[in-house]
Amino acid sequence: MFFELTQALIDEILFCMEDQNNHFILDTREPKLINTKSIDIGRGLNEEEERFIEIPEWRSSDGFLVMEQFTSRCRNTVIRDALARSLDLGRGVFRAFKDVLSRYPEAEKRWFAFKEREMKRRIIQWYNGLRESWKMEKVGFEEPEETQELILEDFIFRDYSADDAEIIAALHRACIEGSRNAAYMQNNYGTSGKIIIAEAAAYGAAGYAAILGREGDCDYRLIVGVKPEYRRLGLGSELCARMINFLKNNHKTGVVSIDVPAEFSRFSGQLARLSFSPVLTRYVLSV
Repeated sequence: MFFELTQALIDEILFCMEDQNNHFILDTREPKLINTKSIDIGRGLNEEEERFIEIPEWRSSDGFLVMEQFTSRCRNTVIRDALARSLDLGRGVFRAFKDVLSRYPEAEKRWFAFKEREMKRRIIQWYNGLRESWKMEKVGFEEPEETQELILEDFIFRDYSADDAEIIAALHRACIEGSRNAAYMQNNYGTSGKIIIAEAAAYGAAGYAAILGREGDCDYRLIVGVKPEYRRLGLGSELCARMINFLKNNHKTGVVSIDVPAEFSRFSGQLARLSFSPVLTRYVLSV
């Protein structure tokens, strides 16, 4: 009955677990998966009970639980709220969940990776149960880390060109829309030394960063904007880091300042990790 759980076998089991229209069992002698609807294996099951075993079960309730787990761990509030609403629909919940993810390709990729990881975990638990019955040591499950690099790999960072004027203007409006500090956050890029645009696959500009300063100045103002649906992914921090590296690589010295609106105070922690220090609190009164 002993068999080795290879990567190829794991992939085959994953595929069969998701097939809700057929029933599969594992032939441990081969080893391979067999569709019980397509072949008569009754005699084999009766004569060699230990040769054929059930694979891990994956029901609709399991899939729904994984969707809930993914939603609760989603750091982007816009995407998380949209996914949460889809989970409350009841009928058609699986289709609604997929429809939401289809609008956010970066989150969709992370969902597929998360779901596959959880299903693999189930397979490893099942296999370790068998190994325990064989009086063998359990195998480990390598837990991948979701690093910022994995999150950011779907973004393209490029320098601003003269043809991007309308893109930057539209992007800036999208970034400040609904902000309590919208009027204060209006910017003039006429003296900008550099602008970086972050693009999200086929969905266009997702964020930008600009350094404001005149030639010969030692004081620079850093402007960063990220569309709401792409926030809390580390994109703003990455844009800041790239701007700081630009200044250092071009041997520009001085002081870099950035204003953080009150509603984005959580961004302060990311700035601190980039060695920024707070120097004042600005209060604004509209009259």
